[in-house]
Amino acid sequence: MILDSNWHRLTYWLGQNWPGVVQAACAAATVGITYSLVGMNKRYIKLTREQLENSQRQTKILVQPNLDITSLVEGLEWVIDRKLYRATITVKNRGAYPVQITEARVSSGLRTAVQSSFAHKLSGLADRVIPAGESVQEEFNVDKWLTNDDDLGPFSDFMLTTIACRDLLGLCPCEYCYQPGEGLSYRSKE
Repeated sequence: MILDSNWHRLTYWLGQNWPGVVQAACAAATVGITYSLVGMNKRYIKLTREQLENSQRQTKILVQPNLDITSLVEGLEWVIDRKLYRATITVKNRGAYPVQITEARVSSGLRTAVQSSFAHKLSGLADRVIPAGESVQEEFNVDKWLTNDDDLGPFSDFMLTTIACRDLLGLCPCEYCYQPGEGLSYRSKE
């Protein structure tokens, strides 16, 4: 009988407050739906951020400079009492996109008494754009650092060529170093 009277009270109350009950049920459903939509939006934002990061990495890999550097030092001819020596630095763009050289320099990779002061900026290569598949070169005299042919071998083996470059968009600044005795090395400047 008590249960029956409680049920009566509930149904009577629902009958009197039906619009309020419907409104409360709709509010609870709206809160539940909103909660699930917030969760879906967070997941969507996370996936979009991951996709953006992946595409940025792929773009950087795509436009990353790919250079090949060679150097050659040779004796040219005798003038009065000394021989002239010339160095030729060649930079080839092996990548699929143009590369801009921001700085180019040559220095001694071997620290000896004779060669410790050797340093030369390659101003003809700096601020140049190398189209895909093409190469640029610069020649300069090195006879002030060489006294005879005996110095030529060590000088050319330890001549360090450093090329700072980037893609045209500026996404991948990097630096290549080439030394005949060591080979080519790459370093990102990010």
